[in-house]
Amino acid sequence: MKIIQQKNFNRPSWNDLLIYLKKKKSKIDKVLFTKWDRFSRNAGDAYQMISILKKLGVEAQTIEQPLDLFIPENKMMLAIYLAAPEVENDRRALNTFHGMRRARKEGGWLALLSDTQIKLQKMANISL
Repeated sequence: MKIIQQKNFNRPSWNDLLIYLKKKKSKIDKVLFTKWDRFSRNAGDAYQMISILKKLGVEAQTIEQPLDLFIPENKMMLAIYLAAPEVENDRRALNTFHGMRRARKEGGWLALLSDTQIKLQKMANISL
C-alpha cells in the first residue's frame, strides 16, 4: 500500500472517494474521521471541503470530536479544532527552522545521509 501525505485534499484516494460520493449521492450521508486534525491540518482547505461535501449531501463528522453543526456555538468549536493543527504545523516548522539556524551558527552542519553513507561512515570510522 502506498501512503501519500499531502497538505491538501488533492490525493488519489480522496479524489476516488469524491467520485464515489457523486455517484451514490443519495445513499451516503456521512464521512467519518477519527479527529478533525485527521481530516485536514489546514483550516481554509477544510472549510472548502466541508462545503463541497455539504453540496453532495454528505456530512463530515468525527468519532472523537463530534459536532452538531446546526448548533451555532459548535461552529466556534469547529474553528478551534481546524485551526489548532495548522498552528501546530506552523510552530513545528518555525522551531525546525530556528534549530537549524542555531546549529549552523554554532558551527554545525546539516545533511541527509543515505543508509549506505551511514554504513560506510561506520565502516571507515570517520565522521563527516
